[in-house]
Amino acid sequence: MSNDLQWHDEAVVYGIKVQAFFFDPRTAESSDDFVARNLPVFKIARPQLVATEADRKNFTFGDLIGQPDAVLVFGNGMLSLEYKSQGGRNHDRDRWQRQVKLSALLQCIGGAMVVAEAYSKPTAALLRCHNALYHLNPSQELLDFLAANISGARDYWNEPRRANITQLAEYCEPRVRRDFQVVTASDEVRSDEGRRRHEQLLRA
Repeated sequence: MSNDLQWHDEAVVYGIKVQAFFFDPRTAESSDDFVARNLPVFKIARPQLVATEADRKNFTFGDLIGQPDAVLVFGNGMLSLEYKSQGGRNHDRDRWQRQVKLSALLQCIGGAMVVAEAYSKPTAALLRCHNALYHLNPSQELLDFLAANISGARDYWNEPRRANITQLAEYCEPRVRRDFQVVTASDEVRSDEGRRRHEQLLRA
């Protein structure tokens, strides 16, 4: 993703480096331009739209299949976009890491995997929520984990040919949540406070 883009925050969430951009959803939704409406972090550059979910275009990666909400060309690579409005709820700049759904992150990465395979080009995974756009840069370990579990997801969902990216995300989410958890300093403080309250209750 271009270094010219100005992101507002970034953090590692379950093995995924996430860059966050926040915007006024009313302004974005009022635009007739697809990029301005869905990718408002782009102020000057205009990625070229290749396909939307309405086109019913399937992309595959081995036993994985997906229909990202939009696929765009940007420079020498591709963009794979998923849109999750979460009922129109805003994400807060100080706690977005806890508001964005892990299943949505994993589905978005799965979408980028199938698009990258289809075009043989590097593909950025982008998740557009009500008032936030997230750029996802998963670790190689997480990518390898998802790829290794495609056949397991297919079998779990009893799919004769391929699992879709939503099924892969739901199948992998519990283990990703367990094995790729990043414990921050604030998490440790909350955990210590919880243990102290529990000990106080036991002593009461």
